[in-house]
Amino acid sequence: MSGFKAEMVLACYLVVRHRAPQIAAAVALSIGFLIAVARPAGGATACRLLLLAVGVLGAVAASRPLAGGAALATARRAVTAPWIVVAGRFAGVSLLMACVAVVVAAGVMLQAGAAAGMRALVAGMHFGLATVAIGLGLAPRTGASVAAALGVAVACSALATGTPFHVTGGGPIGTASLAVWHVLPLPWRGAAWFDAGGVGHLGVLIAWVVGGLWLAAAAVRARARSS
Repeated sequence: MSGFKAEMVLACYLVVRHRAPQIAAAVALSIGFLIAVARPAGGATACRLLLLAVGVLGAVAASRPLAGGAALATARRAVTAPWIVVAGRFAGVSLLMACVAVVVAAGVMLQAGAAAGMRALVAGMHFGLATVAIGLGLAPRTGASVAAALGVAVACSALATGTPFHVTGGGPIGTASLAVWHVLPLPWRGAAWFDAGGVGHLGVLIAWVVGGLWLAAAAVRARARSS
């Protein structure tokens, strides 16, 4: 347990000391302020803005704790098991992301009511956790900048409505594109759960959380073996 707590604290430190996560947090909080003040039409729109906020923050913050260099080196030298290292750093980033998500959700509550705000928070937390887990898994392989950029690009798709692929003839390219759209942990899943509920959308996001943590643990083990 002490190793888990140490990794959690280290993850928080690695995030808050960097300027990029600080800017991402400022952007996320600004979105929450705009939701409360500008009052976008409908709770669904406010939910999409919350998904954008937590996705941007989660992607940028998750790119730091296992980035190549000192952060990954400390994970490699940790005396605890790789899964404990990854779980601790995931918990640290998730805690920071959750704090900002609650603040942004408060703006949704002011705009669309308490029930809508709570539903948006649940959707945002699931999407945010998936974003953080995948970011932790990608950063050791792609670098912090690429992992953050990919996550931010995915988060920005929260502003899109519907599916961008229209399959008419069932061609292989259109079918494959539609399949990818429905498999990836995109923010539309959170928005769809906000609108209709059900366990399918949240289940896919949770599966990506597990997959992202597995990738992160594999990266830590690989570096440990190489030493």
